[in-house]
Amino acid sequence: STPRLSKAVTSATGSLSNDDIRKVLSRQAGFFQRCYFTYLNRLSGAKVPGVRQGTVTVGFTIEGSGKVAGAKLVRTDFKDATLNNCVVETIERTQFRGFSGDAIPVLEFPVELK
Repeated sequence: STPRLSKAVTSATGSLSNDDIRKVLSRQAGFFQRCYFTYLNRLSGAKVPGVRQGTVTVGFTIEGSGKVAGAKLVRTDFKDATLNNCVVETIERTQFRGFSGDAIPVLEFPVELK
């Protein structure tokens, strides 16, 4: 999963690269899995059909302090607000290293759940 940044950002220096962002978010995999397993348990408990795997795509901004701001759902394969909110909240809680320069808008970051 590669984050899609705005063109202005990918040419910026002294900030975070796509690779930096991907590495930090990959460390959140356990939290994303917890969101997903909770969702699967709700599905099986309710005996209702639902999407068993897919992608939740989130957009957000990384501020110079390394804090995430404005995380929001871009699109999702899951019709489950609890799951989608859990993924967005996990990204909101993620801390990146601080950097100099403008905030980095991440237009799309896909989180694959399976």
